[in-house]
Amino acid sequence: MYRRLSPARTTAALSLITILGLTACNADEEDGSSPEPDPAGETAEPEPEEDLEDQNGEAEEEEPAAEDPEGDEQDGGESVEGADGQQPVDEADLPGELVEGDAGEYPAGLYSPILVPADTELLVRTTPGQDAEILLESAGAMAMEHTGREVQLEDGVWLEMEIAEEDPAHALFGWVHSDYAGQLAELPSEETDQAELAERISDAGPAEDPEAVVHEVAENYISAHATDGSSPEYEIVHVSEGGDVSIDEDGPSLEGDVEYQVDMVGGMMDDSLRGQRIHITLEETEQGFAPAGVAFQSICARGLDEETPECL
Repeated sequence: MYRRLSPARTTAALSLITILGLTACNADEEDGSSPEPDPAGETAEPEPEEDLEDQNGEAEEEEPAAEDPEGDEQDGGESVEGADGQQPVDEADLPGELVEGDAGEYPAGLYSPILVPADTELLVRTTPGQDAEILLESAGAMAMEHTGREVQLEDGVWLEMEIAEEDPAHALFGWVHSDYAGQLAELPSEETDQAELAERISDAGPAEDPEAVVHEVAENYISAHATDGSSPEYEIVHVSEGGDVSIDEDGPSLEGDVEYQVDMVGGMMDDSLRGQRIHITLEETEQGFAPAGVAFQSICARGLDEETPECL
């Protein structure tokens, strides 16, 4: 059952409602808030954008550290530079005593790996010494140019080499032991005794093992060069099937089934020679492998004549 209000009370109640409504409107205008969309709906979207910017910022900071190769160091030496190549090491950072130019034991110029076994590669290091970091492993055909800088250490003389690259900006400078780098003459020696020597040392085989024949040829060479001093040391440095070596302006060449290259170093009777690279071509017969021919390529002791080019 409802109670009816008196006219006076009704008028007072309406007046109070009107006053409260006006007060609420004035409060909304003073706060500047909008009554339509929920404010939480407007502020919910920028938060993921801020998080995304933070994540992108962190990724950009991590990328250079992951790609920078200069910070990586290996045991036994300095770090290798990246795309800009490996530049010459300052004298202050080199072990031992640096010798340059004509004062050096080995003339500047193009060098090739020598006495490096056929199944291995020449190690080029960032600085002189067996404990220095390996810059690269040199293939036999890679061109190396001795800069004229040498360092004498307990284990021998180390030579600084510039490794040829198509782009000079990417050139590499490294160090190799002098025992394993030499200057090769482009033409075989034209001495009159070379043909006779080739015939003498070719008296080997036949044998089923071609390498056994090569060692026999090498021992024949050592016997022919026996002196009161030291005998040559040798190493098989190259083996190829279907040997094809010719004696012309490009160097020694002979036809045969298998070609071996043997480096003979030391014990030379000619002081212009440090050694010889012997090209031995074998052919397979019914009895086994036998020498088909021998040619000699000089390893120079005092450098190359630029005009011939033969050993000086």
